Amino acid sequence: VPRGRGHSLCPLQPLGSMPADFPKPELLLLQENVLTGANTWVVRWTRNSSAKQYVLEIREAGETSQGKWMKVNTAGVSGSDRTCTLAIGNLQSSKIYEARVTAVTPNRPNATTPWATTAEPTVPGASSPSGDVPTASLKDIYVVEIGLPYVAPYSGYLTVGASEQVMVTFWGRTGEEQGWCYGEVLLSPTERKGWFPANIICKASPIVNGGG
Repeated sequence: VPRGRGHSLCPLQPLGSMPADFPKPELLLLQENVLTGANTWVVRWTRNSSAKQYVLEIREAGETSQGKWMKVNTAGVSGSDRTCTLAIGNLQSSKIYEARVTAVTPNRPNATTPWATTAEPTVPGASSPSGDVPTASLKDIYVVEIGLPYVAPYSGYLTVGASEQVMVTFWGRTGEEQGWCYGEVLLSPTERKGWFPANIICKASPIVNGGG
């Protein structure tokens, strides 16, 4: 059973205007490399419609002091009409990093987010290798579109690519499963089902309502 924190998905909320402040980005642990300790993280931030470009900076966080902010090449930025995402590799698991994003806006002051830290990932690494099939399910069955790729760390978890569609039969809201989904990839030539983190979803639509 997956363990760790999870959050409701921003894409499921009504699309509104850009908030006055530039909210803290999310840091998602995408892939752990237990052999080298060099992990891949994804930074996801709210899109600013006025931004001409974004500047992503990262620094190493020490116990008593922080390193200098270093700019990250943002040429590979992707995302949706609400968010931007960028993967950062080779971050050492033995260290803590902080990240912040600046929206460069013409004819107005630039907006910089508060920093986020890898010590508090939005999607934690899976800590259980069992990946047991859940015995309960939601009243609603969802078809979701994946916004970020996810590599299964263990048997029972689901490796899935961006833009793939998954039929979700269980969406953890509380307890150990909070922030995790169980589902099966649609239109796949082979059977692919298992656990995956809810925060990689970019769109979700209920297709069945069991009522009661």
